[in-house]
Amino acid sequence: MKKLLEEILVKEWAGISSTNLTATEKEEIISDRGNQTLNYLKYCQSTGMKLSSKTNIKGHVISLNSSPRRTVFANNAEKAGLNYEFFDAVNGFSEDLNVFNLNVWGLQELPKQWESNKGHMACTLSHLTLYKSLYDSNDKQEWNLILEDDCYFHPYFSDALDDVIKAANEQQQDVDVIYISNRASHWFSVSENLKSKLNTMHLVSLDNLTDEITAARKLQYASQYSPKQAKVFGTEAILIRKSGLEKLQGLERHYSGYLLGEYLAPGPFGIEAFLQNHLGRSPSKSSFQTPHKLIEDGLVAENNPLLNSYVLTLPLTTTRDWLGESYFSETRRKRINRN
Repeated sequence: MKKLLEEILVKEWAGISSTNLTATEKEEIISDRGNQTLNYLKYCQSTGMKLSSKTNIKGHVISLNSSPRRTVFANNAEKAGLNYEFFDAVNGFSEDLNVFNLNVWGLQELPKQWESNKGHMACTLSHLTLYKSLYDSNDKQEWNLILEDDCYFHPYFSDALDDVIKAANEQQQDVDVIYISNRASHWFSVSENLKSKLNTMHLVSLDNLTDEITAARKLQYASQYSPKQAKVFGTEAILIRKSGLEKLQGLERHYSGYLLGEYLAPGPFGIEAFLQNHLGRSPSKSSFQTPHKLIEDGLVAENNPLLNSYVLTLPLTTTRDWLGESYFSETRRKRINRN
């Protein structure tokens, strides 16, 4: 199925539409992430989007400076019309690493999970270091596109991205963060309230999606998905607004440098849970206890998240490892082999 989907995406980039599948092919590609990718392509075609467009939004790509992924990423980014720069990721396995030398928000002591999960924790530090550098920049942008180097851009990416930002700017409620990958596709498909929106581009708040996930799990639509998969939606492709960076800075200032210790210590999911579960949902809907300190300390109201966060019904990206095992990171490959 994934191989067929990859072939469809490659053909679409070449200007050859492959969304009209045979019955056999439809059966082969049947999956929530696959279906939503096809819905995305059909939507882009029906609205007249172009493959050759170029977005003005700059991408910041977290990547180890020696990673072979950079070449593969560059080829796809060129097709997507993206102006980007690589940001050297933290290598948690480097013998020369001193994490206290990093220009990162709130690192006064190592997270408790560091020794047992250096790869995931290094990813978290990479994100927070990048966010701080963007906040400190003299050239602050309204929107920042944060990417990991295993991100794969769907065709029509630039036009679709510009449409998403336009929609976010027109929202009545402020939008701080938007997750644009296909990690949330399953939850849209099992939601009775969201099924009608699966063929068009909608921004759905994480708070609302949390309610939908809870309902789906109670109805056992999603019993095969782990609690972790129900909580986080990936950080390989996200848009962070200037307001979101300012809120993170305010949080850091309030807790006097202990941002990581305050929010990462209770949970094992790193940057995903930090942004999405801890700060992207109302404290009353988070499965962790620490967000309630936001209420106690007067930073948010009980039913409001710190970061107004949204997920797209139609995904603009996927992950390369989802398209094929050859793209797996070494850490993920070892984990799969253990199982």
